[in-house]
Amino acid sequence: MISFLSYFTLSFLIFSFIFGQPAYAKNIFILMSYCETDSCGGPQYRGVLDALQHEGLNKAKITRYFLNSKTLKKDELKEKIRIAKFIHEKLNPDVAIAIDDLAFQVLAPYYVKSNHGYLIFTGTNISPEEYNRRFSFHKNRIPTKRITGVYEKLFIKKQLKFFSLLMKKKIGKIAILYSDDPVGNMVKNQIIDEIKGSSYEGIVFPVKVSTLAEAIKAAKEIQEDDEVKAYFPITLSLKDNVSNRHLTINEIAPILTTIIKKPDLTVNASFVDLGFWGGVSVDFYHMGYEAGELACLLLKGYDIKKIKIRDAKRAIIVINLKRNRELNIKIPTVVMGMVDRFIQ
Repeated sequence: MISFLSYFTLSFLIFSFIFGQPAYAKNIFILMSYCETDSCGGPQYRGVLDALQHEGLNKAKITRYFLNSKTLKKDELKEKIRIAKFIHEKLNPDVAIAIDDLAFQVLAPYYVKSNHGYLIFTGTNISPEEYNRRFSFHKNRIPTKRITGVYEKLFIKKQLKFFSLLMKKKIGKIAILYSDDPVGNMVKNQIIDEIKGSSYEGIVFPVKVSTLAEAIKAAKEIQEDDEVKAYFPITLSLKDNVSNRHLTINEIAPILTTIIKKPDLTVNASFVDLGFWGGVSVDFYHMGYEAGELACLLLKGYDIKKIKIRDAKRAIIVINLKRNRELNIKIPTVVMGMVDRFIQ
């Protein structure tokens, strides 16, 4: 039986990479909710590192840790969280950067009480206002504690407006095919919240699934329903009862696109690389870059009270051309000019 200390040492060596360790170096801890290659967290992580490098802080002492929450069992994840807290306590960083909601929830309680260091979050799906009821760290998004960051706005109304323009008609019903896990539920709720009070509120409806078998059944129903014109793929983690493991969106994407021959409206530009159709999405890399810039400001002595919590700024339009041809969608010239990037 591996002792906790041995397990910590092994995990630290595997998952933590420390670059440059002079005594005067700034100490930065990056905690990711998922794995390094995750389609949501990965681009944010790269954005954070690029921002630090651009500001000349890439030689700081940077320690990173991945919670891998999408694929672990509850007891395994609980242990990973305990290790993350232990590493954070020992490092006592000048700045911690939490990527996505779980990482923020792990670190926020410390910074609500701490008089040292700062916490920057990026990619959270629960709104700053909702989190404030739990942690009380800002007033009208102006930090009152040592916490600030970038909220993951999904630009759902822009997505549906773009899709309507492309179709040149009323777009009909839109399904949210989501996994019944913490992240899937958060994103589903966020989609619904973003369209409240708009003309799109009555056409978007949720479809909950927990296993791969349920997702396949739901996908077939979406395909067969002529009133459903498109869907949001939010099946971020599903249990496969055959292999007895959890599949990520990377593995689920080709299954859905094989069954559903309708536009897959993405909330993440990186999902287009997985074979989904695309549309208007939040730019996860740019969101991470923004968080990295905030970290740089704080490390250079900027007053956190002047660094207001903000929504992700940049939405981009990305289309998967292979999927577009498969769906036989004709893109008018005027719409072609609106697209930021085509994926082959």
